[in-house]
Amino acid sequence: RLFAEDAAQGFAFIDLCRKRYDVVVMNPPFGEASESLASYLGNEFPNWNKNILCAFIEREVSCLHERSFLASVMDRSLLNKSSYGKFRKSVLLIGEKLICVLDLGWEVLDANVEVAGCILSSSKRLAGQTTCIDLRDVTPGQKASTLPAQFDGADSTRIYSHKTKGFSAFPNHSIVYDLPESLLTAFLRHKSLKARGYLSFTGHQLQSDRHFRNFWEISQEEGLSSAGKFCHLYNGGEYSRFTLPPREVVWFGAYSKLSSEDFPSYSYRIQNKEKHFQRGVGFGVRGDYLDAHLLPDGLLFTVEGQVLPTHSYDKALFLVGLLSSAVASRLLNTYAGQHKYSGYVNLLPCPTGSGAEETQIARLVEDAIKKKRAAYSFDETCLLFRVPQIVVGDGGLTDAGRLTEDAFRAKSEALNEIVARIDFLVCSLYALRDDASLADITSYISRIPQEALLGADRGASDSISIRIISDVSSYALGAVFGRWDIRYAAGERPAPELSNPFDPLPVCPPGMLQGDDGLPLSPEEGKRQ
Repeated sequence: RLFAEDAAQGFAFIDLCRKRYDVVVMNPPFGEASESLASYLGNEFPNWNKNILCAFIEREVSCLHERSFLASVMDRSLLNKSSYGKFRKSVLLIGEKLICVLDLGWEVLDANVEVAGCILSSSKRLAGQTTCIDLRDVTPGQKASTLPAQFDGADSTRIYSHKTKGFSAFPNHSIVYDLPESLLTAFLRHKSLKARGYLSFTGHQLQSDRHFRNFWEISQEEGLSSAGKFCHLYNGGEYSRFTLPPREVVWFGAYSKLSSEDFPSYSYRIQNKEKHFQRGVGFGVRGDYLDAHLLPDGLLFTVEGQVLPTHSYDKALFLVGLLSSAVASRLLNTYAGQHKYSGYVNLLPCPTGSGAEETQIARLVEDAIKKKRAAYSFDETCLLFRVPQIVVGDGGLTDAGRLTEDAFRAKSEALNEIVARIDFLVCSLYALRDDASLADITSYISRIPQEALLGADRGASDSISIRIISDVSSYALGAVFGRWDIRYAAGERPAPELSNPFDPLPVCPPGMLQGDDGLPLSPEEGKRQ
């Protein structure tokens, strides 16, 4: 009798599974399946992504009549986690069936999980719209009362409505709804960088304490070249648009012919070896905002500083401006967060406007790089160093007045004006003209750090005075020991011109005392002169 009742319940359940329904409402289980069930789910639901929740949603959609609906609670990671991309494409977004997303956030269920809900249609929709309601920042006790207010006209500030197909064009098919329509559909309207042939790459993974140096830490006899023991390094850096002060070198020559297997005792990985030492565009992986840099020939790059090779100077300048823009950073952050790896950057939409617009951006970036490199040439910790700024001109130490806070601020303001013009042109390239998109970008710009040339962020004038004393003392000591060519500071020779930013970096700073071979003057050669 006991077994008869069990059998009856089993057949009843089978009968339920065969039926079709007008409405299905469910709170399915989340997480991994048992080993035996996982094998079955892998065969029946290839995109279940090792989360039984995905299999439940896909199965129950198939149990609906035509023009019927499924409502389900779900783990919020299904909305945007990259590993669920195939599930979103094949289940949530196929046929534009996603009608509504309710984004609930934390502390909704007893489980420690961020929660969302969705409503799916069983029928395909043409030109379908998806309504998204964001309650993530509403306290748990207020969510139930806040939700109806979004529909009765009292408060609709948390509702976003987008064309469903716009999500299909988004990287990894992520459901990123809190963007104005023009920004969201940028992925639909413009081909990606990758599709346009601009591919960026991840570099070598090296241990910093074993490999990385500053250029003044190595013997000048070692030299700097891609074939030598040491070479120039691009490893990203602190947030700085367009260019970075060149200082870092890397010990790599002895490792260039080895593989990761040769070093099992520490983290070491050679990646995209053929892409190194090429000119192009670089960007740092970590940080709140994307900043890109023009890179010359001869740099090895890493997992922290990744590179998009291109041999066209103007194209590289344009791409630096595009990637350093507020629009590119805003779009990238919606699906990449603080880890801006090459795979994410390659998916950014790349607009094509008139050649005049791209040329304008390129020339503005070129001007910004020129201004920043001129500032770096006053810094003796930089490979572009010529002379300290206080000894430029005929006034000697009286030129220290040029280093006032106001003077630095004026130079920084000029640089920030260039940044603003680039942002304006990039908005035009993306055809962002609606008030919502422009307001969104304006708000985003207000959070991005302002550009500050050397000394502009040092605050009170007494700190600038300390910088003046420090620069003069350090330079004088270096000149006494023959490190710096005092003839530039004394006006006996004009300061060397800075090289083109696309040309290889020098082995030593232009202001260094050098021999006829362009290398630091040796004691023996110095005695002969």
